[in-house]
Amino acid sequence: MNPEDMDNESGDIEIEVTPESDRPRGVRKIPAKGDNAVIIRSFEKTVSGNGNPQIVFVFSTEDGIEFKQWYSLLPTAMWKLSELMMAVDTDVKAGAKTKLSKARHLGRRFIAVIEHEMSEKEGQTYVNAKIKKHKPHPNGPGDSGDSVPF
Repeated sequence: MNPEDMDNESGDIEIEVTPESDRPRGVRKIPAKGDNAVIIRSFEKTVSGNGNPQIVFVFSTEDGIEFKQWYSLLPTAMWKLSELMMAVDTDVKAGAKTKLSKARHLGRRFIAVIEHEMSEKEGQTYVNAKIKKHKPHPNGPGDSGDSVPF
């Protein structure tokens, strides 16, 4: 707003009302690029917009930044979930069957190698954090009951 938009005698302010679409989106924090120690905060089995089964995970960095990642359950994409499971559970080996359990896996830690990707939605450009690799935490996965697992 310019100072001349204000009528000094009445105290009225002239305002141009903008459309809802011009409203700025909230600023959200995302994890830094590179290696980040993270823990599993929650997960839920859902169905993607394309109708495919998936698991939505909420992770948290040691800085307290929470972010979501989607893991497809299609056979061609199971490598990503398998890599996560081997990073957070020392008993899981390639080729073995396992269960993802809230009692066992919530609070487990690992190193997430993060890359930033640009995306566009409704004319807005966003930077998203994407896990490109899951690595075991150097101090182990921790127990699901740890209060400060990093």
